[in-house]
Amino acid sequence: MALSQTSTLPSLEAPESSLNRSTCNKREPNPSFSRSIDSAPTWRFEWKYVLPCHLRSAFRADLYAFVNRAGNSNTDGYYEVRSLYFDSPNWICLNEKLTGETRRFKLRIRAYIRGGRPVAPCKLEVKWRDGERVCKTGCVMNEKAFTSLRSGTEWTERLNTHSKLPSPGLASFQYLRQRFSMRPVINVQYRREALIPKLERDCRITLDEDLCAWR
Repeated sequence: MALSQTSTLPSLEAPESSLNRSTCNKREPNPSFSRSIDSAPTWRFEWKYVLPCHLRSAFRADLYAFVNRAGNSNTDGYYEVRSLYFDSPNWICLNEKLTGETRRFKLRIRAYIRGGRPVAPCKLEVKWRDGERVCKTGCVMNEKAFTSLRSGTEWTERLNTHSKLPSPGLASFQYLRQRFSMRPVINVQYRREALIPKLERDCRITLDEDLCAWR
């Protein structure tokens, strides 16, 4: 279970300080990337909890009186999330997670699955964390670009082929990927139920289950 709330505090410096400005030269737009998602990155607070399975039904029954389901759910109230995570040869992202580093980042390509296929939007993301605050930068891909990037082994060539949009978030992803020699290492998938409190619109609760991972 995760609880997130939009932050009203000034943005931290992580996305800007980690961005190599030389990679932001203007290029011709590529239709594989439809738009940037980081024109004004918003930091939010995020807390995560493990909910024992035997408490799940009672917890939901109490919660449903105060929340509405998010509009992007399937008919059963859930949607599937699939993420392909990147890491360096010395596992910098994994080790920083395990040691509890306050300031850290992770690179991923995220898709939302329906009927076994990714549906728009597919997102190429950098997720930044500073303590309990997080933000995301990156860009949105269409299904064709997502499928192309997931197939084959020539990752550098394939990603560069689709990296034509002048997006600071995409440039940040590329800079970190190249600087730390990051490559795709693991797929993670789960079913998510997203809930919005009726009286607190800047807050969001997500319940994840059926978690699986493969390489």
